[in-house]
Amino acid sequence: MVEQLDGKLLNKALYIVSGEEMKKNFGACAVPFNEAMCQGGAVAEIFGKEFVEKRALCLHTDESEYREKVLTPLAPFFALSQSVGFVFGQDMFCAINLLTLAAYLDKVGYKGETEAILLKDEMDFGGEKQVFANIADNAFASYEELVLKGRMPQTLPAFLSRENAERYLDYRAGGKIAEYIRAHAGEKDLLFSLMQKFSAYGLGDIQYLEMIKKYA
Repeated sequence: MVEQLDGKLLNKALYIVSGEEMKKNFGACAVPFNEAMCQGGAVAEIFGKEFVEKRALCLHTDESEYREKVLTPLAPFFALSQSVGFVFGQDMFCAINLLTLAAYLDKVGYKGETEAILLKDEMDFGGEKQVFANIADNAFASYEELVLKGRMPQTLPAFLSRENAERYLDYRAGGKIAEYIRAHAGEKDLLFSLMQKFSAYGLGDIQYLEMIKKYA
């Protein structure tokens, strides 16, 4: 299936993909980013000690498990290969994860070649897709404004749509999803309804169950 991606992207030395399931289609040339950056806060020193402490707390795990699940698989990424491809979905969840990775590269002054391909359906490599080059350019400034300060940046990286940035801010504030949960609290199929109605947010059952517990 992966051969259906653009040939130029397939020449990258390393791929960062949106999770373990997608990695199965790439094999040894790819590593997963097992995060949910839209959930909880972060800090400026991406992947540093304070970042790990905060993210582990946000994800309800301990630092050792976080390092094993998130950072250890990223070891080839931290080696800063001269050519890196990113394959993610087009939803908000993936957008904030990709922004974090791009911001890290921008922050450390990475000068290698980057290219991101965003799939409308993460399991359909031959389907609708968007391709963006040089994703590290000015990414940290957007990460700082959007993720750290919780406000809309004046300019966004090309790969991050304004709609996804707005969805992220709405999710952080409770917003539309919280309103829907309050209006439909107690309904038998609420979790399924949320995943269908707010599919553009890309959230999983863990995020929705936490919101149901908080807002129902």
